[in-house]
Amino acid sequence: MNSKKEKLILIYRLLETILVLTFLVWSFSLLAESIMPGIISMHLSFLKLTLFAVVTVIAMATIGRKLDLSYKNRKNKWLVFVWSIFVLLVLTLSSIKFESINIAIIAIFSLSILYYFYKVLFEK
Repeated sequence: MNSKKEKLILIYRLLETILVLTFLVWSFSLLAESIMPGIISMHLSFLKLTLFAVVTVIAMATIGRKLDLSYKNRKNKWLVFVWSIFVLLVLTLSSIKFESINIAIIAIFSLSILYYFYKVLFEK
């Protein structure tokens, strides 16, 4: 293997780790924000964190194309279940101060997303 390819692999792995850590920080920040509104958003911009994650994904895709990496599309059913619980928890905590019509709209969209997750989980 040449030196340039080894460097690209190292950068790709570092970006992969940074992306996982960014999503963890984003998830826990969102959870903390839903429990105590303003505690995170006063110090951290969710937009900047999201843009950082998007730029990281684009960089990973670019490097992955240069390395000719390809992935099978596989469905991680355990991860879908965990994210469903997380989404329900955040929606429940964040909808306490909404008006009734807004809660109904959020519930309808959330149920449709959870229905999609259900289809992913139990698709054969």
